[in-house]
Amino acid sequence: MKGQFVFEFLLAGVIFFAIVLYAMNYLNVNVSDFKVRFYSDKLQSKALQISEVLGNEKSSLGLVERPSLFNRSRIDNFNATYCSDQNGYMRLREDFDLMEKGEYGERAHNVNITLTTESGLILLQCGYTIPTGTERAETERFGVFNENGELVKLRIIVW
Repeated sequence: MKGQFVFEFLLAGVIFFAIVLYAMNYLNVNVSDFKVRFYSDKLQSKALQISEVLGNEKSSLGLVERPSLFNRSRIDNFNATYCSDQNGYMRLREDFDLMEKGEYGERAHNVNITLTTESGLILLQCGYTIPTGTERAETERFGVFNENGELVKLRIIVW
């Protein structure tokens, strides 16, 4: 009776390995989907965080003097400090914590901040232009410009 093979054992082995392969494939597909959604949510969270800092009158980086009332002197100060040259932009990325440290080194996220009036006047333009086809997150806030009471839109894009 040596060397005999039981058919039920073969069938059980095939079913077992089929279930294991199916489970591994299922997890592989779902984990990559979660990774993409996690990255997208992280960018959106960072854009919201930056908009909160810029829209807060108590923040040293804030552009407003009272809730939703944008101040010209604060805008000009922010522009001179962070948007005038490359070194200022690097400080902006550090102050907004856009440098991400990972296992394989540092990854720098970029930001584009635009403040425009309802009539189309650009009060603040800071950051790089957004490359096409890049995963990005954006948020917008509205407020009032204190010089003339005009509606302004603060747009933040992080990629």
